[in-house]
Amino acid sequence: MLYMENPIISIVLGSYNRKTFLKKAIKTIRENGITVPYEIIVIDGGSTDGSIKYLTKQKDIITIIQHNNGFWGNKKIKKKPWGYYMNIAFRSTHGKYVVMISDDCLIVPNAIMNGYTLFETERANGNNVGRVAFYWRNLPYEKMYYVRQTLGHKLSINHGIYLKEALKAVDYCDEKNYPFYYGDGDLSLRIWNKGYIIIDSKTSFIEHFHFANMSIRKQNSEQKEIHKEKYINTWKNIFYDPEIDNQSGKIFLNYNDPNKTAKYFKYTPKYYFGILQSKFNLIYGYEYNRPERLPSIEMLDNKLNIEYMYSKFDSDPEQLCIFALIVKDNHILMGLREYIKGKPVWTYPGGRGEIDETLIATLKREVSEETGINDICPIRVIGQKNGVKSGDKVYFIECSTNQNPILMEPEKFLEWKWFSISEMPINLIDSKDRVFIQRVLV
Repeated sequence: MLYMENPIISIVLGSYNRKTFLKKAIKTIRENGITVPYEIIVIDGGSTDGSIKYLTKQKDIITIIQHNNGFWGNKKIKKKPWGYYMNIAFRSTHGKYVVMISDDCLIVPNAIMNGYTLFETERANGNNVGRVAFYWRNLPYEKMYYVRQTLGHKLSINHGIYLKEALKAVDYCDEKNYPFYYGDGDLSLRIWNKGYIIIDSKTSFIEHFHFANMSIRKQNSEQKEIHKEKYINTWKNIFYDPEIDNQSGKIFLNYNDPNKTAKYFKYTPKYYFGILQSKFNLIYGYEYNRPERLPSIEMLDNKLNIEYMYSKFDSDPEQLCIFALIVKDNHILMGLREYIKGKPVWTYPGGRGEIDETLIATLKREVSEETGINDICPIRVIGQKNGVKSGDKVYFIECSTNQNPILMEPEKFLEWKWFSISEMPINLIDSKDRVFIQRVLV
C-alpha cells in the first residue's frame, strides 16, 4: 500500500458534522491517482452525526478528535480558532508536503500529483516555492475556477499543497487572531514574508460546495469585519499599501473536468437547495457587500478576467483604459498632447482596450506604438478611476524601462519628456493626478 509507508505527501482535512460530504472528499483522495506514499489525517471537531464512527473504521486514515463544540462538565466548550484546530493536524504530518482541503471539497483526479510534480520541478530549478495553490470554484453557482490573491495582491491558498519546511519556518498558523476568516491569508503572507514564494498549479482543481453548512458560515462571519481590520493592520506597509488599497482578487481559469467530479455533490439534497439559494441570490446567508477592488497585474493580463470585467461593468473593450506611469531614476515619462487645438496637456502613454487583448497586452502595444519603448515591465497597479466618458474605467500601472522615448506619432504628441515626480508640470490632463502620483510614487 502507498499510504502510511514513509509518506511523502500528507493530506489534511478539518471536519465537523459533515459525514456525507466527508466521505465524498475521502473518496476523491483515494481515487486521485497518487503514486507516491501518502497519508490522510482528519481532525474532527467532535462530530455527533456518525462521522467519528465512520472515521475509526477507515484504516488508511489517522483520525484526531479535538472537541471544539458542545458541552463538558455542564459548561459550553469554548470554540478554538481555525489556526489552533488546524495546527494540531499540521504538526502531526509526516510528509515533505502537506495538502490542505476541506471536508466539503472534491479533489479532481490527478490534482495532487500535478501539484506535487510542479513543486518538485520548481524547487529543483532553484525556486524557493513554499506553497502551490489549486484552482477551485464554489458550486453550484460558479462556472470558472480561480485562485485568490490577498493583501498586496500576493497569491494566497484556499486549497493546495504546502512545503512542510515552510510551515515550520513560520511556526504554522496564527492561533489567536483569526477565529476563521483571514487565517489562511495570514499564513500565506507569513510564508511570503519568510522569503518563500507561492505559485499556482494550472492542472490542479478543487470542487467546493458552498452550502454544506450555512449556519456555521453565518456564525463564522459575525465578527468578520473586526478580524479583517486586524488582518489589514497587521500587514499594513508590509504587503498592504493603504494609499492604493491593494487588497484581494480572483485570477480565473476555465477547465472542463472529463471525470465530472462535481457529480458526487449532486446526490445530496443540499445541492439542489443550494441551486435555489443561488437562483434567488441567497448565496452567503448573511448581508454581503464587497466594494470594487483594485485589480492586480495578473488580473489585467488574464483574458477571462477581462471578459468578467466587461460583464461586471456592462461595458465594451474600448471603455477600459490603461496607462503606464513609467518611472526611471525618480522621473516619470509624460507626453504633450493636443486634445484641443492650442491647449496641449501632459498625459501618459497608453490607450483603450481592444477585443481579444488583455489590458496588459494593450498597454505594451500602446507604449511601443507611441514611444518606441518595447521593454516596459509592469510592476503594480497603483490606481483606478472613472474616465471622462460615461462608463469608462481607467487603470494606472507603475512600470520600469531601460529605454528612452522616441516621438513615434507626431500627429498625436508634440514631445515626450521625463519629469521629476516631485516637480510635475502644471498643465496635466487631470490636475488631481499630481497629488495622487506624488503620494504613491515618491
